[in-house]
Amino acid sequence: MTARGASRRRALVVGAAALAAGVAAIAVPAYRRLWPVPADRLVRRLSQLFPELAAAAGGMRHAGWAPAGGGDRAALIRVLFGTDVGEVLAQPSPALVAALGRAVDRDFAEARLAGIDGWYLAETEARLIALMTTSTA
Repeated sequence: MTARGASRRRALVVGAAALAAGVAAIAVPAYRRLWPVPADRLVRRLSQLFPELAAAAGGMRHAGWAPAGGGDRAALIRVLFGTDVGEVLAQPSPALVAALGRAVDRDFAEARLAGIDGWYLAETEARLIALMTTSTA
């Protein structure tokens, strides 16, 4: 093979690799938007069910608030719901709202409160905000 033929082959290989990288750079974010990971789906659902907590989470994220639990979404989901994300997603919304409402009521009754910027929240609410502020890694 001549030097010129090897140079063309190298250019084709480099071009194909660059094309594949470009396609991946476009396809991966599109895939994540169309088929989000279960934790993202749960956060989206919780944000719709509890818009006031989602608004607080947005403000805390903007202020650089560090979520409790080091941002481990799976751990926060287990603490909040006692199960994994798949089982939580399978619950109907009214049951989910009722269970979280009972947990918040228990937190207040047992004085399990978290103070954040002068506000007192039930630990359950603080964990929900932490879940909403934690990004998928």
